[in-house]
Amino acid sequence: MLKKLRDRFESIRAIADLSTRAEAIARRWGVVEPAAEHFLLAALEMPDGSAAEAFSALGHDQSSLEDAIREQHTAAVAIVGIPQEQVVEGEAIDGPTDAGLYRAAATGKQLMQILSRQARERNSGGFRSLQVLEAALALRHGVVPRALKKLGVSPAC
Repeated sequence: MLKKLRDRFESIRAIADLSTRAEAIARRWGVVEPAAEHFLLAALEMPDGSAAEAFSALGHDQSSLEDAIREQHTAAVAIVGIPQEQVVEGEAIDGPTDAGLYRAAATGKQLMQILSRQARERNSGGFRSLQVLEAALALRHGVVPRALKKLGVSPAC
């Protein structure tokens, strides 16, 4: 019983850390609300190292993921007919975040819902950053699935 409570408390702390890191990454990219890609990048920075280790075993690192994500953003803009030279990359956002409810972009919310569902299904152990990579692999639409596909990373890996 005590171990279960301790695992739950540590998981809550780790999810809060993940969310803080994702928000910081989003703000560095000039985005207010973190999306799935920011959560995945944040997972690669987590202290437990499980996501970074698994990603490394697949032959990739945070830098290769960032490049793939940026490539997907560029491709998305090109699809709607905006020339790359007209795209202004977001500037880093400084200053405190809004107080109140935590907000994430739609894909960020979707990734967190998958994480929550996976945690209920596992019903054991604490949170590990590898679970974010697993949740990202469950996404079917958006920047993250396309970036992972570009890197050759799939659920079958």
